[in-house]
Amino acid sequence: MIHAPVTGPTQAEALLRGGQELSRLANALRTAECRINTLLDPSADQLSSDDLAALQDLDRIIQSIDALSAFIAALSQNAGGISDVALAIEDLPLVDLRLRLRGHETGQDTAPNGRSPELF
Repeated sequence: MIHAPVTGPTQAEALLRGGQELSRLANALRTAECRINTLLDPSADQLSSDDLAALQDLDRIIQSIDALSAFIAALSQNAGGISDVALAIEDLPLVDLRLRLRGHETGQDTAPNGRSPELF
């Protein structure tokens, strides 16, 4: 894949944001865990829309952790500076994660266009 020159955060800033992202994902996972506990209620006849949303949250968290892991691995292999960090961010498949690692605020896992987060 050919990349145009890109500027971005320093490696230290990217690692700090990566750590913040991991903390955010851990909190999201704790919330999803609480919501999924309701799925275990034997009196529930069928899954509600909240139950399905909780399962989708788990999928989103797993995707985010996978992408973040690949990003941190790329940083560790390319200690060449800002352009390497920017390229590592550009290679992430999740738009909201890319934006947060660049230092932009996003909603609670919403895409920049206000749509639901990406699930694939």
